[in-house]
Parts: sequence; structure tokens; C-alpha cells
Amino acid sequence: MILLEMKRYIEARGEVPLTHLAHAFNLDTNTAEMMMSQWVKRGTIEKLENQPCPSLNTQSLCGGCSGNCHTSSLIHQSIGTRQVIYRMKIS
Repeated sequence: MILLEMKRYIEARGEVPLTHLAHAFNLDTNTAEMMMSQWVKRGTIEKLENQPCPSLNTQSLCGGCSGNCHTSSLIHQSIGTRQVIYRMKIS
């Protein structure tokens, strides 16, 4: 049941950072990520993981290089240096 609720939560919002999803369902991020892996495996939900911008030598997410990254169009929440976003899969 909670898996369906998590899917509906993402459907309603378009894109959801893992930390927001975990908070909304009162889960730790590891548990939420493990649960979302079921939807990712089914191809219903996309998992986007961003690493720091390759044009920088820092942990910044955007170096302003216009390199067609999607980092500037998404709202991210940090988990260490990793960024995780879930969104409905676009066919």
C-alpha cells in the first residue's frame, strides 16, 4: 500500500527529492530509496542521480557550462555529495 502512495505522491508533484519523499512517509532515506527501487525496476519511476558538475573541481552542482545537464532545471536535496530525484518516467 505504501508503495502505491509513494508513486501517487511523485505523480502529484512531478519530481521529488529522496529526502522529501522519506520525510513525507516518515522513513529514513535508505528505506525510501530501497522501496522506490521497486518502481524503478518496473520502469514506472525514473531515478536521477547527479554527481558534481564535471566543469568544476568542487562539489558544486552547476558550473554554468551550458553542458545540457539537468541540474539547473531540478530542485535537489543533498545526501552527502549525491543528489537523488525521483520522477515519473517519460515515455
